[in-house]
Amino acid sequence: MKRHLYEKTVNDKEPHKTGVKELRYFLEDTSTFLGNVIEKEDIYGFLWKEDSDLRKLAADTFERDVRGEIDTLCKSVEKMCPFMVRSHGLKGRPLYFKLRALFSISAMRDKVIRLKNKFSVRGWLKQMFDAIDVILDSIISALGGVGGLVKEFKDMLSALVKTY
Repeated sequence: MKRHLYEKTVNDKEPHKTGVKELRYFLEDTSTFLGNVIEKEDIYGFLWKEDSDLRKLAADTFERDVRGEIDTLCKSVEKMCPFMVRSHGLKGRPLYFKLRALFSISAMRDKVIRLKNKFSVRGWLKQMFDAIDVILDSIISALGGVGGLVKEFKDMLSALVKTY
């Protein structure tokens, strides 16, 4: 059975124990998600409509720079200061809520794509970028800026989504 992105991040059995393991899953799935946005032209090709060379540049930047920074983030989350973890809602119920909301949005993907309405795909993609941003911002802040490249890359992809 195919799993949905971000499914492993949701610890329904013990939400109060949601923590570092789920953050690593979040970062791994975010890497997969960003890679899919670049690779799946049949779904996300509208991003590159104005500048077809931009897709190749995005793919190259993702593979050569962003993936490595995501790996650094995965290693760094284990070393976060407990105070920063708590104050940024990166454990227990606050993190569970964020991850559950992200999973809920992610799970709508297939339905949105079946509608074959580009506006719906654009709107869903914006929601995904926004939800990822909430968690990514918390991690980057808790780590004192480590991982900023990942956020900036995601923000540039998000800026390419025209919802008009």
